[in-house]
This record gives sequence, structure tokens and C-alpha cells, in this order.
Amino acid sequence: MDIGNIAYNYNNINRPFKDYAKAKGYENFGSTLSNTAVYNSSGIKTAIVLHGKNDADQGEESVGSWASVQSGVSTSVYKPNNFSEDNPYYHIKIWKPDGTMEERMVDVINYNPREADSFDHYAYACYIDKEEGMPVETFALGEGVKTENDLYQKRDWVQAYKNRMQQQYDVGYLEGYMRFKKMYERLLEQFLKIDKL
Repeated sequence: MDIGNIAYNYNNINRPFKDYAKAKGYENFGSTLSNTAVYNSSGIKTAIVLHGKNDADQGEESVGSWASVQSGVSTSVYKPNNFSEDNPYYHIKIWKPDGTMEERMVDVINYNPREADSFDHYAYACYIDKEEGMPVETFALGEGVKTENDLYQKRDWVQAYKNRMQQQYDVGYLEGYMRFKKMYERLLEQFLKIDKL
């Protein structure tokens, strides 16, 4: 499916979003996924496995799953049954392309959005969705990811969502702008909260 061919409605005119985005200067907006195979950034055919609730530890609730097509990494987030303000950790499992699995616990209440890798950010996004009922736009997770190592790079997610919000505004997609603006404001609020501690 070519996500660049998804149409959007602007001033009651349906048009391919990628055409409008390219007219606004976003040449690489949209990418193609094959129904039969995925090719990573090196052009190698690879399979993507999306893990989920069947991989949860006993007593955990699956709250999110995500896979990076470019790197072949699959990530699942779980809420432990003893989660609380005194034990503010979500459990992450990360499956690498070679089949190995890494685990970590993320403090989602004291999360710093100005210095987190993609995995910690996704755990926080799942927390916001689960605990606050705020659906989270996670498009920014995949931006610029070409290798597995890129997912481990610490980023300023406040700025990443601000940039994505501006991109949506620049191409005239106000619905997208408002979705990213909501997350941007929530991340900024989170940073100001932990900055005062």
C-alpha cells in the first residue's frame, strides 16, 4: 500500500495527499510497503513480526506494539499489575532483527521527553493513551530511522512533535496539525513538570 496515495479532504476537494505535500516542498512524503515483503534501508528483503499480548509476562497487560520497517525491530509495551505512582514502570520488550530480545523498565511518570530514545518514548505514549485516554500520534517514532542504532539515539521529542506539527500546517492539513499539537503540548507539560523536580 502506498501511504502517499491516501487522499485527504481540503476545502471539500479530495486529492492525493502526497501530491499536495510535494507541491509544498516535502518531496519524500509517503513511502511504499509491499504486501509480500518489506525491504529495509539496505535493500534486503526482511520479515517484520509484530509482537503483542501473547508475549506478555504473567500478570501484565499488553498496551502497545510497534515495528520499525526500516530496521526490522519490533517493540511491545506492557503495564505490570503492580503499576502505581510508587512503582511507575512500564515493561518494554524489544525484538531485534537477529531474533534476540532485550527488556527494560521505563519510568513513565518521570519520563523526560527532551532526552529519550524511541523505546522510552513509545512506552510513554502507551502510558498517556492507557492512563489518560489520549490517543497518541506516534508517526514521529519512524522519522529518520534507518538502522537499529537510530532507535537508541536520544532525541528531543518536544521538538520532534513541534516539527511534525509545523509540517502538517505547512501542507494545509489542519486535522493532522491539531493531532500533533495535542501531543506537543502534552510533552511540553511533562517536561516542565519534571524540570521543576
